[in-house]
Order: sequence, then structure tokens, then C-alpha cells
Amino acid sequence: MDNSYIIEHQFHKTYSYDDKNTTYRYPFDVPEDVESIEVIIQKVKEDGPIQNYTTVGIAYNGMIRSWNCCHKDHLFLAEEYGLPGSIPGKLEGGQWELLVYVQPRSRDIDLTLDVTVKVTRKHYRYVGGDTHLHTTHSDGTITIDQVVDLCIEAGIDYAFITDHNVTSSNYSIPRDKGILVVPGVEYGASAGHMNILGEQTAVKDFTWDPEFTCYEKTLNLVKGTKSGIGMNHPFCNDSTWHLSKDMDFDWVEVWNGMWRPVNDKGVRWWHDELVKGRRVTAIGGSDAHHKDDPIIKHGVPCTYAY
Repeated sequence: MDNSYIIEHQFHKTYSYDDKNTTYRYPFDVPEDVESIEVIIQKVKEDGPIQNYTTVGIAYNGMIRSWNCCHKDHLFLAEEYGLPGSIPGKLEGGQWELLVYVQPRSRDIDLTLDVTVKVTRKHYRYVGGDTHLHTTHSDGTITIDQVVDLCIEAGIDYAFITDHNVTSSNYSIPRDKGILVVPGVEYGASAGHMNILGEQTAVKDFTWDPEFTCYEKTLNLVKGTKSGIGMNHPFCNDSTWHLSKDMDFDWVEVWNGMWRPVNDKGVRWWHDELVKGRRVTAIGGSDAHHKDDPIIKHGVPCTYAY
């Protein structure tokens, strides 16, 4: 496995009662192109029957960005998300600090800590996730936190929240689950559904007109922004795409939920478009609405991006 993009800093020190209530600061360098910082804390040696209280964190430019509050042995910080105790945000290059604060309970107790700080630089690799998920903000029966937990259980790297026509769920996206959760919305009515992915409020007014010219207007509104837009499950029995399939989509959802004949139609249509010379990306999404659905599972199918 290529780990050339990972920089490790090792810190090893024994603390005694005389170190009580002292914050120790150990500098380490972070490059400009960093995407995450991870801290792994291990108590190598703890002599005595009474538990020591130890807090470890990381700071940059006078601000503590991650803190373990005594009971955690693992911290993770990235620009868009992190683990509890971390403040997501831009990771600047420069000199960061590892902070160690110890509170020995007795003069007879020494504590030895091994701390590894792993700095991961930005690098290309495949990441897999679910591009089509629903919560209680529309017609799903589970909360956004439950959706994200199920995606974590599925072992995927990212999850798009795509409730029907409302973006309220995007204002409740958790950033402390250790997985990238991205805003989206599934726009549409009886003429078909479009997934708009990437922005908190990509569509401010989702209402429709009798001729459904609103679809083309919405697509033109989204094109050129931070969002992308695609046609969902074009051959699905209860939400078929009835408008032109030649609209300027960024992708088409050819695999929706469990594999079934409507997905086969989607793949065949997509293949024919490629043969014609039209290059449109194919994606898949679970379209999961519930927790214990016997057929539809979060993270299945999984769309990989490089």
C-alpha cells in the first residue's frame, strides 16, 4: 500500500505528579496541501491503582482545533468533518502544536504516553458513497443522524442527503460523525425526479407549472454553480422521467436501489447514448427511506469517484 502521502510525527514522554496541571506543547509541521490530521493516543505505561486524567489536543495559530476530553484515544480533523471534539474547517499549512495536559492523582503514579500524529496530504484515490438518501425531512422514516449511522455501518466514505424538494435537512447535516455528509435535494413532481448535489440550498423555490417548464429553468439555474444535476431513475415505474432525456445533465442515475429491470433499461439507454457520442456520467444511489427495509440498503449501490 502506498503511504507516501502520510506524514507521521511520534511523541513519547513519561509524566509524573510534578507535571500536574501543566500544558505541554510539542510543535509539528503541516504542509500546505493537507486534507486531514489524525491523533492516536496510547497509554504505554501507567503505574499505580488510580487512574490518571490525560487530555490531548492539537492547535494552530492560537486556536485549539481538536481536544480529547480525557476519555478518547483517537482524534480526527478534516476540512468538512471530524470526530467529536474537533472543529472542522480549513487546515492551514505551517507549524501546529500537539497539546498534552496531565493530572496525575498520586505522587506514586507515573504515566507514559505514546502519541502519533498522522498528517495526510491530498491525494487521488477511489472513494465510494451513496448519492441518494432520504430522511424525516421529506418522506423518509428515519432521522438524518440515523441515516448517517447506517452509512457508516455500510463502510462508505460519503453520503448525499437528497430529500424531496426541501433543503431543510441540509441545515442539520452532522460534521462530527467521521464521514463526509454532503447536501443535496431531489427535485421534481410527476414529470420525473432530478438530483441536485453539492449546495445547502441549490433551489430556493421548488414549485411547478402545468407544462413543467420549471425543470429546464431549474437545470439552467444550477448549471455553472457549485452543484451538479442529474436525472434520477428514468425508467422507474412510479416516477418515470417524462420529459426530454436530452437535457444537459451532469449524470444519470442508472442504478437505483436493488437491481431490477428498470435499472437494466437505464444502463441500456446510457450505453446507447455513449455509442451516439454523448458522454454522460452514470451513477447509482440506494434511494433508501427506512431503517429496516428488507430490500433497500444504505450504501447499495455504491458510486465510486476518483
